[in-house]
Amino acid sequence: MNDKQQLLIDCISLLPVIGILVLITVANDQLVTMVAAYVLCGELLCVLVSRILNLYYIDVAFVWLGGIMLWLWYWFWLESSHVVMEIVEKAVE
Repeated sequence: MNDKQQLLIDCISLLPVIGILVLITVANDQLVTMVAAYVLCGELLCVLVSRILNLYYIDVAFVWLGGIMLWLWYWFWLESSHVVMEIVEKAVE
């Protein structure tokens, strides 16, 4: 693998990590921060193992999968539960 391909793989792998850091900033919630930290640790472990085994494309797939799953969890599970709680609180008042 030449240096250009390696740089491209590294840049593509960095995008979901930036997205997770943006999610932590946007959400500003302790649960999201904790889950995002675990996802980042898992992604970094995956990158480490794939680099040791010289499987460069596997780490890109797992990093993107982890980032996408975290965003989906945030938007469809966590945000929807906050909306439901707001509706219940308004109904109780």
